[in-house]
Amino acid sequence: MTQRDAGGFIGQLANAAAIDRTFPRSGDVEAARKWLQANRASGDDWEALEDAESKWIALTG
Repeated sequence: MTQRDAGGFIGQLANAAAIDRTFPRSGDVEAARKWLQANRASGDDWEALEDAESKWIALTG
């Protein structure tokens, strides 16, 4: 959710998550993966989640 201003698929995924009430806001990346699976996400969405996770790890150490 903190990457809503990111460009490309990461920003699109973050914006979709922000407006979806079923998105697990207090969950971890596994909860986000389950959300994607439940919503039958495309390959681009899965790639965006992986990229977002990598960026988050880089920022948080």
